Amino acid sequence: MQIDYCLYELSALKKLNRFHQNKFAGVLLRINKIYFLDYFPWEEFGDQSVLQFLDKLKPTKKLPAFMHQLLSLEQEKELIKNKPFYNHGQTTIKLKYLGSLDNLKKQLTLLTHAHIRIDFNNGLNKFEALSFWQSLPLSIKNKIDYLEDPCPANELDWSELAANGIPLACDRNPKFEKIIKAIVFKPNIEQNFEASTKKIFSSYMGHDLGRYHCYLALMKWGDLNEAHGVDTPGIYQNQKELFQLNGDQLSLNKVEVSKLYLELRSLNWTTL
Repeated sequence: MQIDYCLYELSALKKLNRFHQNKFAGVLLRINKIYFLDYFPWEEFGDQSVLQFLDKLKPTKKLPAFMHQLLSLEQEKELIKNKPFYNHGQTTIKLKYLGSLDNLKKQLTLLTHAHIRIDFNNGLNKFEALSFWQSLPLSIKNKIDYLEDPCPANELDWSELAANGIPLACDRNPKFEKIIKAIVFKPNIEQNFEASTKKIFSSYMGHDLGRYHCYLALMKWGDLNEAHGVDTPGIYQNQKELFQLNGDQLSLNKVEVSKLYLELRSLNWTTL
């Protein structure tokens, strides 16, 4: 397998999580001069940096398992049927905890949506999560689908949160399926797996190629009756409009996907 790579940087147009950062590094891979992959880490949440990833890849030229999954999606992309899907931003809203619970509560008060999902990225402890939930009026609680990763998970603490009525979703924590309401699945960084709990597909908020691969994964494995987090528009400079709104669903913008692959083929690649 021949692997070439090309480093890239993304400039954020707004704050993306509770950490203060506006420049993000990633790396594109070209496999056998035909197929393209994206590795985009969130180092603040424990991912290997781009340089660590490349250093680990160089000696063996063997892709990690999740990237083999992405490669299979690349290879099958012309065969995977393109269908419309529900995404955050229409009938379902996703909020990010950015460090202030007061600001989060103000947002919740202003929203009229019936389905709200809040991602805390493990930003609270168990007691803060309980206090936050208990401080919300019933009218707001009834609109919340789930709290995603409110605090680092162990089975005892999360069982207590659930016993207090908190609907939980899991992303970067152990997946206690008997406790949680949903699993947030990110095909750009983890392998597909069977789950009895519903899976919400989420892009890794990286390169446009990563969003496209997440869409392919949803088309192949996901429940299209659920709202997902595949498209994350307007967060970086020069993002492509890979999806078009049609009613309350999104459809793939094939013209923009074609432009994406033309750009990928024209990059300056370095052999690993």
